Amino acid sequence: MRVFIVFLALVWCSSVFAKDEHKYSFVNINGNNIAYLCKGSGDQVILMVSGMGLDAHSTYKNTYHNFESKNSMLCMYDRPGTGKSKHSELKLRTMDELSDELGEFIEKKQWSSVVIVAYSFGGQIARAFAHKKPEVVSGLLLVDTSHESWLENLK
Repeated sequence: MRVFIVFLALVWCSSVFAKDEHKYSFVNINGNNIAYLCKGSGDQVILMVSGMGLDAHSTYKNTYHNFESKNSMLCMYDRPGTGKSKHSELKLRTMDELSDELGEFIEKKQWSSVVIVAYSFGGQIARAFAHKKPEVVSGLLLVDTSHESWLENLK
């Protein structure tokens, strides 16, 4: 029993005193504190968008950690309520609001052209944004993304 208690204490201490692996940057969008990471440099921006309820680092950590380029920058962000990002007010958001949030993030970063790599539900957000602002999206890579009609088709 003592060994088990010591083990639990060590696990708790490691989680409380663990340092972040990365130094996140933040932007404020509609009162929400949006966390993001970027790596590399160059004019070509590759923005990774994660799935529903997933933080970007957990989704893309292997890609992010192994990325090396002299002419491209790889970035990922956490939507409010995931990862390091915080809501100003917890509420359900529409697809329009989610795609507008993505657009405002890109605008705040002053990127004129991005390649969006989107996983799962993030693909729906990316598609909605690309539909609204095709002049900003220079490429779209959808990974395991369902079509918007999938829920209706399940019925």
